[in-house]
Amino acid sequence: MAHAAGHGRTTLTGGNKENVLKTLSKKQKDDVRSIQDNFAEILKLVKVEDERGSSVRVQTVEQEQLELGIRATNLVRCAESLMKLNEDLKKYFFLNDFPFISQSVQKAREAANADIKNSQSRMMSVYREMQAELHDLEDEYGSVWYIKNSNPTKEKPANGDL
Repeated sequence: MAHAAGHGRTTLTGGNKENVLKTLSKKQKDDVRSIQDNFAEILKLVKVEDERGSSVRVQTVEQEQLELGIRATNLVRCAESLMKLNEDLKKYFFLNDFPFISQSVQKAREAANADIKNSQSRMMSVYREMQAELHDLEDEYGSVWYIKNSNPTKEKPANGDL
């Protein structure tokens, strides 16, 4: 009466990539075919016929309503199966696409290393500039012992003793 594709859980852990993809592709085709078949049968059931007698029509209406409900249920079940298949594919490619993940990690590592090298070169540049400025200041003001030993945050004694 109703064509329903396999609705069991698809295991994505076993087998190689090609076999898993073939299995998922077959499952997808079966689900789509089942949706098409059930939808076509639903359309056939809803056509109006006035040629039947009233006693036969009541029995036929009940039978058609039952079949319509079953086909609608199969249609929904196949749609849910396709959504599950989509989720399984996303998980499979996320977990098993190691070259993509490795490539992403490598790009992030290279970007971090470039940032580190850039920061280190800027720090060395600032260090050299400070070293040159301090050397110039020492040449200009001389090497005075109280400048080297004074702490600008420390208060000076009130009586002038150092």
